[in-house]
Amino acid sequence: MKLRCRVLLDCQSKENCLPIDSSQSIFASHGSLEDPETSESILRQTGTFLAHQTTAVDLSVDTNDRNLQCWVKALRLAQDENADVTTRQAAIDSLANFFKAVKELPAPAKTSSVMLELYLLIYDSLLDDDEDVRDSGATVASMLLDSATSQDTKDGLPISLMVPAARNKLLEFCQHTYHNSLTLWTQSLKRLLGFHSMPSVNTRNDLLHWPSPKALLQEANREDTALFVEEKQNLYIDDAQEARVWQEVLLNLHRNTISADDLANLHAWALEGVDALIKVAGGEIDGPLGWTSKPDVFTLGVRILLAAEAVLRFSSSSSADGSGVGEEVVVLRGRVQELFELGRRCELRPAWMRMLRDMARETDATA
Repeated sequence: MKLRCRVLLDCQSKENCLPIDSSQSIFASHGSLEDPETSESILRQTGTFLAHQTTAVDLSVDTNDRNLQCWVKALRLAQDENADVTTRQAAIDSLANFFKAVKELPAPAKTSSVMLELYLLIYDSLLDDDEDVRDSGATVASMLLDSATSQDTKDGLPISLMVPAARNKLLEFCQHTYHNSLTLWTQSLKRLLGFHSMPSVNTRNDLLHWPSPKALLQEANREDTALFVEEKQNLYIDDAQEARVWQEVLLNLHRNTISADDLANLHAWALEGVDALIKVAGGEIDGPLGWTSKPDVFTLGVRILLAAEAVLRFSSSSSADGSGVGEEVVVLRGRVQELFELGRRCELRPAWMRMLRDMARETDATA
């Protein structure tokens, strides 16, 4: 079922409703939310309403404001790739209305965790399958970046970016603004590993609650007996390329943001993933139409190798204060080398082999 009518209906529950004040809800007097047009109209209006209820302090420090948190949840549901395009458009319109109103707020800077969530929702709109939604996202991103850029560096001209440039500039802004943010670490890790849509359980230990790479590989490599191939919902986004983007974001975060436990958890996930790839690769020849030709298998393999590379690069750049995964990384290096040698014999996918070769070269250079 399309996620159209349910987006704001979920936020009407007693637990998640928007407590605008003691006597009035933002959803009051709007009739049944089972009507899609009404639901989408309310979503658009919510951006403006919350902007006028928000102070500069709310946007600069972490807040438990349930209004903002519920709105973020509603936007996330509305942006789901299975939602109707009109619902996804309503989500970016709501963001546009919000940022139009808050851009005039005085300092301090808008750097809270909630704001980062909103920035990432804008980023997601730039990857939407619909061109109009992407263009609307680029407009909002341009407005945001324009208000965040010093007048001395703009030559008095407003910033107006096309979708690819808006995506790159918005990521640069987030990395610069949140370079020591635990929230950005968690979001980058989720997007690198493909768990973007999964809810957070514990910010520091989310990875322990996410599916194992071994189970994911078994599912992706399962024989498909369907008569017709099911088309991917979003044909615009390249999942493997996005994984590379978020690995780079992860690697550019301030080193002090990442604890030894963070790296240990990522190391364990990557090691299990590489072991799973070795087990499958050792049992069959690959080639152009082999087991890695399945899109889900290929993308998962890219994620596993990028995670392994991130661990190795974090380890090589660890400072002398004892941070990092320690001697355990030697085991991962050995497994990566084993998969590389096995890949030569079983004709493993060239894209994977290039990644493995690069990791092998880096390992030799740091040995």
